Amino acid sequence: MPLVKTKLTEIKIKTIDNPKEIKEFLNNISGQEEFAFVFKNSAEVKEKNFTLFICLKAAEVVKIICNDLSILNALFQDNKILKIGYDIKKTFVSLLKETKVITRPLFDVMVAAYLVNPSQANYSLENLAWDYLEERFVFETLETERIV
Repeated sequence: MPLVKTKLTEIKIKTIDNPKEIKEFLNNISGQEEFAFVFKNSAEVKEKNFTLFICLKAAEVVKIICNDLSILNALFQDNKILKIGYDIKKTFVSLLKETKVITRPLFDVMVAAYLVNPSQANYSLENLAWDYLEERFVFETLETERIV
């Protein structure tokens, strides 16, 4: 996924909370080379109720609300898709309890930021968005619905 500078106001978010629609969307990802994802709160993953944001193209985000982690099995077990996330170790520890296997390739934005600048004091998603995109980003801004 090439870096495309997009203003937060340009991001379109589609919410899917119907299990059938979620499965259809996840099946369509199987043909992709990569996707970026972030869970709203990794603690939610432990509770099996989760909100997952997936980005396939710049400025197009799908917000998945679900209570069945097993629905993600095929997605995270596909070794042909690059999975790009933030602080994925914490998330995957929780996911592994349910999905059993998570395959490479993986790319962790937080680890990459550390490797680029190991002396930086803070690697929060908000700070990285400012450092690399010059965009003020607060995760809760994704909660504002922008229906596509």
